[in-house]
Amino acid sequence: MALNTEQKAELILRPIIEAAGLKLWDVVFEKEGAYHYLRVLFEHEDGTLTIDECEELTPAINKAVDDEPFMQQVDVLDAGSPGLTRQLRKAEHYDYAVGKLVKAVVRQGGKTERVTGTLTDWDDKGFTINDEHIANADLVKLNLDL
Repeated sequence: MALNTEQKAELILRPIIEAAGLKLWDVVFEKEGAYHYLRVLFEHEDGTLTIDECEELTPAINKAVDDEPFMQQVDVLDAGSPGLTRQLRKAEHYDYAVGKLVKAVVRQGGKTERVTGTLTDWDDKGFTINDEHIANADLVKLNLDL
């Protein structure tokens, strides 16, 4: 199976980020408006990241991917912290968020609604927030909440 842009970038960048003593949270390739962004999100194990640390690591990230063919699709390379309300997209993200306050965007009957509460459990079928089960097929987006 061929790797997508996010997977290719992650394979290249994970060792660089870990060598700097940081943890890679996610690599996201997405379109916003007219531009395609490649977002590389990282932090310390405790969830912190200073602006100076980000600025120190950015040149190494740029250099590592600059000549990669997949970068021809990328208009903006964005490197930084996943933030306090970080998006949850992977199993390790969901594990991290169990017991924490989350905000979900859910499709219900042709419209979307927001569900906020504590993520108490998740599995391959969906998520439980405040004792309400949300099927994977109905979930549009899941983020940590404050």
